[in-house]
Amino acid sequence: MRGRAIRVDSAQPQKTANIWHLVCAEPGLFGPGDDYELLVRRCSAFVGVSATASVIENGSERLGFGHPPFTRDQLSQINARNCQRALDRAGLRRQWQDALNTARSSR
Repeated sequence: MRGRAIRVDSAQPQKTANIWHLVCAEPGLFGPGDDYELLVRRCSAFVGVSATASVIENGSERLGFGHPPFTRDQLSQINARNCQRALDRAGLRRQWQDALNTARSSR
């Protein structure tokens, strides 16, 4: 529910939210499949903090997945990394603040 996730809440100034895009991905040369392609298109339309750098950007590169095709092991690692990142609310706030500071200093 993207609308509720991005709403500012004055009662919770440190609020963070994760917006999940669930993807069924097929490992191997014939994957990752249509769901993954939809994720790539969605990421081109919406910005977010990068998983790999202190920037706010659009595109699926910001997710830090690498490039398909993916092995089963890689998909498991991607899932585990994203679950861990989702639990680290303080880290998410820090990433956003660092990215905003980087953007301000580059003006």
